[in-house]
Amino acid sequence: MGDFSVDRRSLLKGMGTMVAVAAAGNAVAAREIDDPLKRVDQAAQLLANCLEDLHGGSWSVQINHETMFVAVSRDFS
Repeated sequence: MGDFSVDRRSLLKGMGTMVAVAAAGNAVAAREIDDPLKRVDQAAQLLANCLEDLHGGSWSVQINHETMFVAVSRDFS
């Protein structure tokens, strides 16, 4: 795996973008889908798609409702 580094400014900018995208996606999803599980899946996938547009590459979504764990991360494989 290659070198990967993120400076503080990029990290904070990306986090702000992710929060805005998630909020917008949640508002759209809430109007279209009544099932909360489907809304969560759709919002996570929207976030992954936006990160792909912003940073390129492939992004992975992992959601475990049992352990209340959600991760959207870059797929480096």
